[in-house]
Amino acid sequence: MTEHSRIVPSLNLDLVREIQNDILHPSIALTSILRKAKVLAYQLDNDEFKQWVSQELDGYTGDRDTVPDYRRDSTHSLGDFMGRYGGSVRNMPIVTLGLPEELREHAETLLFFEGVRAFESLLESSEEASFKIDWHPNYVAIMGRKFAPRWTCVSAWQVVARSKIEQILDTVKNRLLTFILELEQAQHGMSGDSEDGRLPVANELIQQLFQVHIWGGHNIVGSESVIIQGGDMTVFDQRYQRVD
Repeated sequence: MTEHSRIVPSLNLDLVREIQNDILHPSIALTSILRKAKVLAYQLDNDEFKQWVSQELDGYTGDRDTVPDYRRDSTHSLGDFMGRYGGSVRNMPIVTLGLPEELREHAETLLFFEGVRAFESLLESSEEASFKIDWHPNYVAIMGRKFAPRWTCVSAWQVVARSKIEQILDTVKNRLLTFILELEQAQHGMSGDSEDGRLPVANELIQQLFQVHIWGGHNIVGSESVIIQGGDMTVFDQRYQRVD
């Protein structure tokens, strides 16, 4: 296929407005909205839009630098400690000052790699205001007695507010909505009304609006992926648990 014979992408106005209406309807799951957005991404034939929708649906499996800013958060960690002669302390806040850099980053930083359905399932399965993410056993072992010479860390976890999970879902909705609204508005201004419900759209415009309204010009470096469990129902791979 030559450059001159390539089909120009077009904006399906019926699909765009269906996605808009779904986003505005609080009872419609984001997973369903993103599947429709995936159809739109293929109709627009924009690789970055396709990839973003797929990653939001299936999770971010590549380099941590590719995870968008709204999926990063700061947190704090708590731990259980055993002392000499059988003493113990539970739910002790872990002070990160003086910890090795890698351990400090693990204690303070979260990256959310999971697909949106995992978050939806977590919120549906529990009304808890916060969840905990257990540290990997290797990090617990490294922690050892670094916190206090006479106390040994036997378990540790990061705390995640429910509102952060909700905010991730809302941000995806908001960015997708702004992107398609701006795309529709720009094309109406350039092309006028459409008789067949489709508007031709330039690849350059799609790319520009995607970069501004979806990525927001941010790339981040974060901590490692973590896995979720909510309430008594395992959502996936023992990540989130209720904070007692």
